[in-house]
Amino acid sequence: MSIQAEPKTSCCFAVRIGADLLGSFTAVSGISHEIEMETFQEGGRNTGPLFFPKGPTAQRLTLERGVVYADAYHMWMAAALTGSYTKLFGTIEMYDLNGTLLHMWTLSEVYPVRVEGPSFNALSTELAVERIEILHTGILQVV
Repeated sequence: MSIQAEPKTSCCFAVRIGADLLGSFTAVSGISHEIEMETFQEGGRNTGPLFFPKGPTAQRLTLERGVVYADAYHMWMAAALTGSYTKLFGTIEMYDLNGTLLHMWTLSEVYPVRVEGPSFNALSTELAVERIEILHTGILQVV
């Protein structure tokens, strides 16, 4: 007998960075792991190259939301632009429609690396969206 889990909706989530950076975002992308590999072509070995893991690589997360006035995220980025990097830790939490926690990922050593303002189009009625890219040194799914 197999147990089949139902797919979960991804519409309810929260992003927390540090103690007081809680965001209302419409999308989060880039939750991934990647290990950098070194390729070595050994002479006389005709079956293919050898691969050696070098270690995990830092990944970027992209957070999207409607444009808001200056807030803690903007102040965090402004401080980074002046060279004041603060190592923060964060979480991404996924909830079901009833508010029950389904999954949680922890992020270590989070840095802001890019803020992209909205695109403007007079022929469109789409929401003005800004993107915030953050770099982290590790992500771990804990729930």
